[in-house]
Amino acid sequence: MEYGKFKDSFAESRKASGLSYMDDQNDPVTMVLGHKDVRKCAFDWKKFQSGAVPGRIVIPSAVDIRDIRQIPFEQDPPKHTAYSSLLESWFKRPLALHYEQRLKLFVEEALTYVLEKVSFNVITDFSPRNYIIKFYAHKR
Repeated sequence: MEYGKFKDSFAESRKASGLSYMDDQNDPVTMVLGHKDVRKCAFDWKKFQSGAVPGRIVIPSAVDIRDIRQIPFEQDPPKHTAYSSLLESWFKRPLALHYEQRLKLFVEEALTYVLEKVSFNVITDFSPRNYIIKFYAHKR
């Protein structure tokens, strides 16, 4: 996608205050628009806590359809830290050369598979889930 091809609906708000406001099913929501500001909010969990009603983090709100928290997203420290540490190895950028080589091999295999077809279904033929499962099954 070309930069600037689509109008930035939040450009004025981003420059003026860095915030925008919306109504989500009769629930006022403040949107933080700048990348640096979003990062500040993410690390200031006492002010921008995640312990609200489960489902509130999603726009549109899922409050009316679920009462179970998405872990670790809808948790604050220390619970968030505990849950996060369980998942960290899955999301942490690996530094080991063998990991990078194996990942490159799986990406090449996936692309070769679909590019050799006349057509393919992204969900069934090119599902990242299939490749992630295969990748981690060979990890150990």
